[in-house]
Amino acid sequence: MSGKASSSNVRLASASYGKDLVRIFRIVRDSKDPSSHRVAEYTVRCLLHGESLTPSYTEADNSPVVATDTVKNTLNYLAKVLPAEDVLCPERYALNVVNHFLTTYSHIEKTEVDLIQHKWTRIVLDQKDGGAHKHSFVRDGEEKRTVRALGERSGSEINVTTLEGGIKGLLVLKSSGSAFYGFHRDSFTTLKEVHDRIFSTEVECSYSIGLPSGGLTAVLKNPSSLPQFCDIHSSVKSHVLRVFALDDSASVQATMYRMGEAILGDATNKTVKDVSFALPNKHYIPIDLGFKGLSNLDEKNAEVFLPTAHPSGYIKAKIARLSAAKL
Repeated sequence: MSGKASSSNVRLASASYGKDLVRIFRIVRDSKDPSSHRVAEYTVRCLLHGESLTPSYTEADNSPVVATDTVKNTLNYLAKVLPAEDVLCPERYALNVVNHFLTTYSHIEKTEVDLIQHKWTRIVLDQKDGGAHKHSFVRDGEEKRTVRALGERSGSEINVTTLEGGIKGLLVLKSSGSAFYGFHRDSFTTLKEVHDRIFSTEVECSYSIGLPSGGLTAVLKNPSSLPQFCDIHSSVKSHVLRVFALDDSASVQATMYRMGEAILGDATNKTVKDVSFALPNKHYIPIDLGFKGLSNLDEKNAEVFLPTAHPSGYIKAKIARLSAAKL
């Protein structure tokens, strides 16, 4: 197949391309003790945008295309040459990736990075075995830290239009302290009201972070001016877990709103503009053991349940600061 694409009465409305599912693992060795390591593992998607790329779609002209293999090679190169703190912090790594593509390729107008950080926690041994091990780690949970960064060229500067941190796959459950009653009823309603139930969900949370004023390149040259991204992430997770555990939940909706209130009310998160949640309601259904004369269906006696994945309730909300909501 060769030649130009055939013309027709259509236009290219939007387009982007890049590399997805790029796996990166970085070891940072302590300069004073090379046997002591810090590690980070990422899965990255990096997409490029630009009007100058249109001919590659409409005219079969590949000359403006930065190959997706080049994108992959660049992600690995940056993981090697960036300072340790710019790689170990996923937000800083993503921002440096955005900055690199927009400063290196003048015909690329926007760069989009989505990143998942896979969890590795240092193994802590008994004191007789040395305590925290220098270079051994465990994946002590399947939740993942996420980052989304989108930057675009504006004149001579690069502006970050989106920077979001987040949490995915944080599975939580409380066996009491949750209710659901007083909801609207009509001829389609079969759900019974409950005053004490199991509440379980897999938390998906994202939060928008503001950056200092000025172009991205200048901001990255002054890393001390950047928000403390890791502190923010720890604070968000801590508030999610604290509210989930302590809230006498009237509904998933009410609990997620209180999570957002707590996150935005913490001074650690002063640069967080808003926080979004998507919480599937994972149901646990009491098993009918009446065939053996056992009571297991009412709230006080239910002890054996069937975990069900489908169908599930799915509740979403975005909680924002009042000043941001008025913009």
